[in-house]
Amino acid sequence: MLTSLNAGFHVLICIGDSAKDNELGIFKERLSMQLKTTLNGVKQDQLSRVWVAYEPVWAIGEGGSVAKPDYTNSIHNFLHNLMEDLYPEVGGKVPILYGGSVNMNNASDLIVQPRIDGLFIGRAAWDASNFNKVIRIALQAIA
Repeated sequence: MLTSLNAGFHVLICIGDSAKDNELGIFKERLSMQLKTTLNGVKQDQLSRVWVAYEPVWAIGEGGSVAKPDYTNSIHNFLHNLMEDLYPEVGGKVPILYGGSVNMNNASDLIVQPRIDGLFIGRAAWDASNFNKVIRIALQAIA
């Protein structure tokens, strides 16, 4: 990651917790560890080229469980607060996206959550027409 930032690239950090992490109540520790490890050595002036995507492992793929919007919002709130603790001056400006079985059925409910900065769309983007519909649904929800 540092090599990419030092070369002037923008980076997307993908972090996520497992169903077991959730069951054991250690999901925040897991996410915190992933974010802190990945950001190790990143300077404040490089954060303008960093985005974070929260993708719970249990919510991705064909067998994934769709995360509830209020739950996702609370995780994003935790991640925003963590970023502000790590980088007090600029951490709050890092966009945090949600990606976990985002589709036409849940995009509007997710995008309107106050702490979700955007959607990281996976399988729903494999077909351009479907991707277009998800984008339009999300845009309509925030209009």
